[in-house]
Amino acid sequence: MKDQELLREYLKTELSERGLSLRELGKLSGINHATLSRIMNGKRKANLDHLHRLSAGLDVKVTDLLSSADESHNETDDFNKSLEAVQTLVKTTYPEMHSITLEQINAEIEKYEEQGATPRGRSEIEEKLKEKIQHAPLTGTFFNNIDQMYNDFMMRRGRPENIALMGAALLYFIVTVDLIPDYLAPVGLLDDALIVQLISRKLEHDNILM
Repeated sequence: MKDQELLREYLKTELSERGLSLRELGKLSGINHATLSRIMNGKRKANLDHLHRLSAGLDVKVTDLLSSADESHNETDDFNKSLEAVQTLVKTTYPEMHSITLEQINAEIEKYEEQGATPRGRSEIEEKLKEKIQHAPLTGTFFNNIDQMYNDFMMRRGRPENIALMGAALLYFIVTVDLIPDYLAPVGLLDDALIVQLISRKLEHDNILM
């Protein structure tokens, strides 16, 4: 894809001008060297998470990277619109609550990634997810993604990092007191939907979810 080619050229220029190796960029951005190598060789697409990490590591605006990867830019626009809609609804319904941010969402994902990788986390998902689904007003894409993630997670389909992401989404859904407590109607599951949306985007890039 032309957009990914432009991103690779942008990164090559930045590395050359800064005198950085790919391995050094990996350390700065927190992206595995092998993953970066595949991106630079055109064997893997850079997704939204990669772009945020690269922008932080290179200390450049994420929009500079997004303009070089238009497909990811479109996905960012979609997610940002969802996030803004949730923020507006929460502020209108519960003005005393603080707005949730992308930084908070990513922090929650990282926290639950670690838990989902443990036997205890897997056991909790297996024991509690189906019951949570029965009592949650789930419909459409949200339900389908949760169901697909659960099946792939339990069958261990995918790379370890993707299985960890699935576990993070499933555990976050199970927990009732999170960024927006589940009992706060009608907004209680909106943060869960955002996290599932964001993780689904990441997995789609690796052909984990169809």
